[in-house]
Amino acid sequence: MRVLLQLIRTVVLISAVLHLPSPGLAQPARRILVLYWYGRDVPSNVEFDSRFQAAIRSAAPGPVEIYSEYLETNKFPGENQRVVLRDYLRRKYADRRMDVVIANGHACLDFLLEFRGTLFSDTPIVFSTIKKPAFDEAASGAGATGIVYMQSQRATLDLALTLHPDTRQVFVISGTTAHDKQLESETRRQLEGYEHRLAVTYLTDLPLAELVTRVRTLPQRSIILYLWQQMVTEQSTVESPEVLAAVVNSARVPIYGLTSSNVGRGIVGGYVATVERNVVTLADLSRRLADGARAVDIPVQTAPVVPMFDWHQLQRWGISEGRLPPGSIVRFREPTMWQQYRSTIVAALVVFAFQAFLIGALLIQRRRAQRSRVELEQYKAHLESLVRERTAELVEARDQAVAANQSKSTFLAHMSHELRTPLNAILGFTGLVLRDQALPEKHRQDLAIVDRSGEHLLGLIDEVLDMAKIETGAGVVDIAPVDLHDLVNDAVTLLGERARSKNLGLLHDISSRTPRFVRTDPRKVRQVLTNLVANALKYTDEGKVVVRVDASPAEHASGAGILIEVEDTGVGIAPEDQARIFDPFVQVGGAQSRHGTGLGLSITRHFVNLLGGTIAVESAAGRGSKFCVTIPAEIADAAEAMPAVADTEQIVGLEPGQPDYRVLIVEDQKENWLLLRSFLEAAGFHVQVAEDGRQAVERFSSWRPHFIWMDVRLPVISGIEAAKQIRRLQDGQEVKIVAVTASVFASQRDEVLSAGFDDFLRKPYRQKEIFDCMARHLGVRYRYAATPSVPAVADSAPLLPEDLAVLPGTLLDELEQAVIALDSTRISQVIAGVSERHASAGGKLQRLADELAYSSMLRSVRSCRTAAAANGRGARNYLAS
Repeated sequence: MRVLLQLIRTVVLISAVLHLPSPGLAQPARRILVLYWYGRDVPSNVEFDSRFQAAIRSAAPGPVEIYSEYLETNKFPGENQRVVLRDYLRRKYADRRMDVVIANGHACLDFLLEFRGTLFSDTPIVFSTIKKPAFDEAASGAGATGIVYMQSQRATLDLALTLHPDTRQVFVISGTTAHDKQLESETRRQLEGYEHRLAVTYLTDLPLAELVTRVRTLPQRSIILYLWQQMVTEQSTVESPEVLAAVVNSARVPIYGLTSSNVGRGIVGGYVATVERNVVTLADLSRRLADGARAVDIPVQTAPVVPMFDWHQLQRWGISEGRLPPGSIVRFREPTMWQQYRSTIVAALVVFAFQAFLIGALLIQRRRAQRSRVELEQYKAHLESLVRERTAELVEARDQAVAANQSKSTFLAHMSHELRTPLNAILGFTGLVLRDQALPEKHRQDLAIVDRSGEHLLGLIDEVLDMAKIETGAGVVDIAPVDLHDLVNDAVTLLGERARSKNLGLLHDISSRTPRFVRTDPRKVRQVLTNLVANALKYTDEGKVVVRVDASPAEHASGAGILIEVEDTGVGIAPEDQARIFDPFVQVGGAQSRHGTGLGLSITRHFVNLLGGTIAVESAAGRGSKFCVTIPAEIADAAEAMPAVADTEQIVGLEPGQPDYRVLIVEDQKENWLLLRSFLEAAGFHVQVAEDGRQAVERFSSWRPHFIWMDVRLPVISGIEAAKQIRRLQDGQEVKIVAVTASVFASQRDEVLSAGFDDFLRKPYRQKEIFDCMARHLGVRYRYAATPSVPAVADSAPLLPEDLAVLPGTLLDELEQAVIALDSTRISQVIAGVSERHASAGGKLQRLADELAYSSMLRSVRSCRTAAAANGRGARNYLAS
């Protein structure tokens, strides 16, 4: 017995091992063919296909191949068509055996059973239909099993009557196809016995237009039971969903139906079989048959029906969900306010609760505060009294400041006019006298000093006005060619004495990369450099101040970025102060250093911004500071940047063949109109003078000048009013009127041009400016006197400190004092002494003296001394010791 049991165990084990799947062999794919009654694009077929594929892959692990065929026997009826379909399917799947064939609909099942012997005879069938096949039909071939939809016409009608108890008529819509007739026949059978309760009318096989008309005229207290209707004509086929859509659009009574696919298309609802549950059942049956089960061993199942409704139709017909049978499915429900805005409502409640808590806390705090209200009100009254007093003081101080500021601006404007007006005469007559070829050289040198001094004074006036422009935001950039090396040397030399007075070293280093001649605003660059060096000297008590100038490549070939660094060994700037040192009236450091206005760095930053540059500071308390400035500039030609010889093309008269030009000068300052008249008469113009605005109008009426030089500030009638009156007279529009003024404010320029002036000229003016303006407006042509050409920059070698190093110190002292005193006689005598000792140095000094370049001469002398003093310490260009 034991031997027998052992033998049985061994056989079972071997059998199990033999039946294990080989890991190297792939599991064959299951093949399933699905036959559809309608076409591919019918929504119910699309829904069935997507749900079935998901269900079969979930129910049958492993590869599954699903094939779909669409018989469309509703469009192509007849025996011949069925035979054609049979032959087509037999040839198509002759070499590809199907494991399961699914018949989705009774027409597909009838087709398969009709040709069972010749089409898929050895393949089991899974069907989904409204009618169960006969036993012998189901057992033919490899067998058939599936699900049968329950006919729910009676249940659906009872449900409709429950929801609409006052119904008196029922209209049943069906068609005449085989499928439709089966449904109608079953419906008639199920609705037997209802005649004594209500009238039942069948609307069968009506044309669509007639059906729509009948539906539109149905009486109240009626309902429609929509079975299925397909309209097939020789011209076209109207599918059931299209028929239902037409019925829904025309009906004024509720519609009920038997299929879940119609829920959402206008029917209220009904007892229907759900596609979701049916495809799961079909997928399970298909898996079992594909795995080898026999169809005859699997009983046919009845598809359960459930009450299903469209939420929108329930709302339309006023049916509450409480009246629906238990287990009802309501689709297309719109979310309630709570469902849609639950998170928002919860958040609002939380906020409300928090606000309530805050309000409660505030109420408690308020009660506590009321206990000391009287005391607080008294204190408040005291504070308000103090505030009123302080406010009155501040308002008074503000008004005084505003008045002072206005007075300052008015003062600057008047002072500018009063200073520039005599300067116009000084510079004009000086230039006029310098043109005299018979003028002795000694007088020419003296007048050149007067001319340079006047130009310097004019520059000082312009700088004062720049301060006012900064306050009004009216600063402008005046681009001009400049010798950058000379500009830096001049600025550093200017502050050398201040450095020496504090025993500080003041050094400057100009990189070889730095271009010598550039186009920028010379006055603003000079002011920036002067302010930074002066600021460094102010806050440095020992050590030195170093100025470095370098260049960086620009975006275009003709440009350069000028880099200026001013570094000191002073007290430094704390990090918290670095952000505000550029604000107006701000000074940092000890009290001993707080002298001045505190505007230097503010003006510096304003100028740098106007030039399109940047300024930054690096500093630490007790370790000194370094200011870094970057300014864009364009490289200029040497000849362009060198000072031009004054009035190189002297006008000696007018070219022949021109009109006899009449020019009217309107000026109340005698020295100014004398200067202008001398310019014009020397050139050949006919000139008359009017000393106030009224005379100007009278002279124009009587003399009809071609051109008027009009001062803006005139007695009796202002220049602006006089110009307006002249423009209104006969020929007043043809005359050219140019304003002459000592004001430098742009607002006045706009004012005079809008008043009818043709142009605008500021005092002090140059002779060339006068004649160029008249040439622009009248087209005047001049005759010029020949003048010697200006020597090129490269013709003379520059004066270097090494050239003066061979001279005695006493001779250098004498030369420095003569240059500082601008004594041309002493300068000439010293140069003669230098030439006796060193001819080359004497020649270079004489060239500078002839060009009146006394600043360059002074720099060379001091640089020579600095180089000698710094010898052995590695310093260069040492200007203070």
